[in-house]
Amino acid sequence: MKPNTPKKPNRTPIAASISLLFVACMAGLPARAQTDLVERVVAVIDNEIILHSDIEGQYQYYLSQGQTDDGTLRCTIFENLLMENLLLAKARLDSLEVSDDRVEQELNRRLERIITQMGSQQQVEAVYKQSIYALKADLRETILKQLLAEEQRKAIYSGISVTPREVKEFFNNIPKDSLPLLPAEVEINHIVIKPTANEASKAAARAKLEEIRQQILRGEERFEALASYYGQDGTAKRGGSLGEFGRGVMDPDFEGVVFNLQDNELSEVFETQFGYHLVRLDKRLGERVQARHILIIPEITKEDQEVAKRRLSEIRTLILTDSLTFEEAAVKYSEDEGTKSGGGALIDRSGEPRIPLDQLDAETYLLIDPMKVGDISEPTEVLPQGGGATQPFYRIVWLKNRVAPHRASLQQDYPKFQQAAIKAKEATALDEWFEKAKRQVYIEVKAHDCTQALSNWQ
Repeated sequence: MKPNTPKKPNRTPIAASISLLFVACMAGLPARAQTDLVERVVAVIDNEIILHSDIEGQYQYYLSQGQTDDGTLRCTIFENLLMENLLLAKARLDSLEVSDDRVEQELNRRLERIITQMGSQQQVEAVYKQSIYALKADLRETILKQLLAEEQRKAIYSGISVTPREVKEFFNNIPKDSLPLLPAEVEINHIVIKPTANEASKAAARAKLEEIRQQILRGEERFEALASYYGQDGTAKRGGSLGEFGRGVMDPDFEGVVFNLQDNELSEVFETQFGYHLVRLDKRLGERVQARHILIIPEITKEDQEVAKRRLSEIRTLILTDSLTFEEAAVKYSEDEGTKSGGGALIDRSGEPRIPLDQLDAETYLLIDPMKVGDISEPTEVLPQGGGATQPFYRIVWLKNRVAPHRASLQQDYPKFQQAAIKAKEATALDEWFEKAKRQVYIEVKAHDCTQALSNWQ
């Protein structure tokens, strides 16, 4: 599927609908990863700054994803960054809060998405040249800011709704010759089961780390050398170094061990969701630590894959025999955290359950193309995307509905027009909020190629 593109301003620049939520982070790209860009401040909003590299980094990302530039793309990105930072500044001024648990959940969700897209944790670490723990630390503050901005946006839009009468009026105000032709669409749900390592594989991983631990304790090998040789994450090339970090950055189970060690103390072998670890605390720096670890990931065997596939077949049988609905089964059994709460429903780029066929990946399209509405596929193997490890997961897909190409109508496309009417109200509310907020928060936009386009920010 193609990535979302930033929306261009309509009426005034602020009337753009939903602004970009820091594309680099949403796409899994570490903030300011391109260190060769000029680090020039282009705007200041309250205590936040926007750098030239923030704009350029997102611009280059869009181009790499096939987005074209009609000459306004950089200014649109700049405006979106201004708006996000104004929302953030006002959220802080209004004392809005986001819990640590929510930040942690969102951080884990996004990292899981990145890992799924790239194929494995090891591939993510190889691409970003840092451990998953260091990447998590880098993204944490960015995600906190995004969530605070989101809370401010929610406050602006709070209470906005539309009645069926308003939706009809909105539709009637659209010239009939302007109603779009909509492509073929589908509604699909899926259930995902991921293979897990068997007890023998887990025992082998633990035993290997126990052996490594004894070698270190006997002084036969240095921790750094063994980490470089045996480690199975991005820290291996750095002798297992995790760098310096504080609480709330790593996996809770991992932190529970590390922060209870003394300087130069070697941990026992322990397990987290990522595998088995051996940790040495190098130095405690107040509430922060410097540490190294060795991670060994239990092997997923062919038999483990078959177990996952059989489990999915059993779930499919339960659905086909009317023991429970597909949505109920997804909520109960699916291991895709991003869709299970919604009954396994997949959504398009705008959050709609009807997905245009051209937004489907080739694998999904070829799977559902011969299916009839109501069909549930056999369990199919899905290889991770992104060129990483080839460890598969398994899924079943339910073709819930098909919609043929047609001219948009209120009867057939009511939810789309309902959302459009809501977005129109939200745009008006955002314009009104902006006029008040920019008088309450310090804003300085420095001379830039977009100065004229962003004149209402002056």
